[in-house]
Amino acid sequence: HFKEFTFYVDPYLKYYDKNGNSHCLRNRVYYGNTVANNNQSNRYLTIYDEYQYTRKFREVKDLVMVTGITNIYSNSYGKVFSGILDSLGTTAANQNGGYSAENLAVYAQLEKKFFDRLSILFGCRWEYYKIAGFEENKPIFRGGANLRIGTSTFLRASVGQGYRAPSIGERYITTNSGGFGFYPNPDLKSETC
Repeated sequence: HFKEFTFYVDPYLKYYDKNGNSHCLRNRVYYGNTVANNNQSNRYLTIYDEYQYTRKFREVKDLVMVTGITNIYSNSYGKVFSGILDSLGTTAANQNGGYSAENLAVYAQLEKKFFDRLSILFGCRWEYYKIAGFEENKPIFRGGANLRIGTSTFLRASVGQGYRAPSIGERYITTNSGGFGFYPNPDLKSETC
């Protein structure tokens, strides 16, 4: 049994300058408070910020650059985030825990059209991740092409790398529900391909 209160607000602003370039600011503040039995009460706050700039180069026809920066800050607190098992190894041992995580990224992408039929793009992104004293950063890259071969027929190709950092829940959640247990994995590493 639980009672949950959630709240979010999404401020957003987009501006076009006299040359047709755009400046976009996106934000989200997301808060939740759950009062629950079975040692599952928790509170969380996530703040997302992104600034994105898009430029269309007049000097080079059909060349577009998109660049920006994002930041995601998360804080979680409660008995489900203690990361400590009780003596039977099944629940959160009635202790509270709190963790913060931050993910910062800077990115850029160039896209160019050729002959009104072919689009080619290349992009890169640098990611920084921090949680409970663990920090890492990685660059990732992507590329792609889109060829229009008919009125409604396209041939597409894409290759890219991926990066995913573990969440606070994936590393520290400690609880059970029915016959299922959820156990902490504080040494969980990020995934990259």
